[in-house]
Amino acid sequence: MQHESSQVPRPTADQRIRQLEETLRLRDQFLGKLSHELGNLFLPFQFAVQLLRQSSSAAPEVDQVRSMLEEHGDDVRRFMADLRTVSRLVRKKLQLRRKAIDLKQIVSQSLTDAKPRIDKERLQLLVDLAAAPMQTEADPDLLRQMVDHLLRNAIQFTPSGGRVSVSLAQHDDGFVLRVADSGKGIPPDFWPQLFMPFAQADHSGPGWGAGLAIIRAVAELHGGSVEVSSPGPGQGCEFVVQLPRA
Repeated sequence: MQHESSQVPRPTADQRIRQLEETLRLRDQFLGKLSHELGNLFLPFQFAVQLLRQSSSAAPEVDQVRSMLEEHGDDVRRFMADLRTVSRLVRKKLQLRRKAIDLKQIVSQSLTDAKPRIDKERLQLLVDLAAAPMQTEADPDLLRQMVDHLLRNAIQFTPSGGRVSVSLAQHDDGFVLRVADSGKGIPPDFWPQLFMPFAQADHSGPGWGAGLAIIRAVAELHGGSVEVSSPGPGQGCEFVVQLPRA
């Protein structure tokens, strides 16, 4: 007696589209929950750092723990801010909270925070910021994230002894921020994925593919744009962010 072989029918094109849509929905839902749950998990860490900063104890063990937590505290805060931003970005819920700001001050603060790492990597830093304040209305937290990622990207991919340059200029129709480096450049095959969330040209290095997606999203939410140029691998790259006046 012969048995007929049974095969699982292949999904139709419409079914594959619905499966993909459901996969994306579950991914977005997961990111939202992950952001919320990790935020709760890090609350005790942040509280412990505050307590240790207020402690008057001179015990060596307390100083050691305080230094360790403070050293990693900024990295934790940046990671959580990036995770919240990317989660809102992929769910199309990223919104601006505009207020009066000085764009030059935001860039200066990011440069100040990046200076220790620039010095540690023995990089040459060239800065050209206009003397006058650059007043506008924008979301200061998101702009700070954007500038931080521009700098961290340049530092991360520039070998020791290389160059990072930052300039901020004011034009009639807005502001132009340029961040250039003499680093690894952008591989030709990575251009189509450049601003995609979670995409990485080098998976062996630090980071998780959030930075460039945040840079473009923040610029575009403010009505601006991002242009990137790179002659090729080993020849550095330049990011040009244009932001309109509010």
